[in-house]
Amino acid sequence: MAVLACSCVALPAAAIALRLLGLRRAQEALGGRRSGSPVEGLDAHRIARLFGAAARRMPGRFSCLPRALALQWMLARHGCAASLRIGVRGQGNGLAAHAWLEHEGTPLMERPGIAEEYAPFDPLEGTAQT
Repeated sequence: MAVLACSCVALPAAAIALRLLGLRRAQEALGGRRSGSPVEGLDAHRIARLFGAAARRMPGRFSCLPRALALQWMLARHGCAASLRIGVRGQGNGLAAHAWLEHEGTPLMERPGIAEEYAPFDPLEGTAQT
């Protein structure tokens, strides 16, 4: 239950931080580093599912980057490491970009093969956590 409630705060906070601070400073402000210890029964995939359920029910639409930052913060609070990934793909005459998290090499809250759909940049320095 705490994960659901915290998700409702983390998502708007991440969106505001991104808008005001930019990506790097928003990550620092949200404390994207591991700070907690694992909670029994809550692994990264379960936290991501609970976070996704809360995010789908929130008013407004949040793009992939604030969702990824908020989830990264939530995971760090529970002692789970995650890497922020950003990738691009050709779309028409331009590019489309997408952000997601990976935990132990597995994308969270994404369909399988997301890293093949979007050419990912290297993880941002300071976000790859073990």
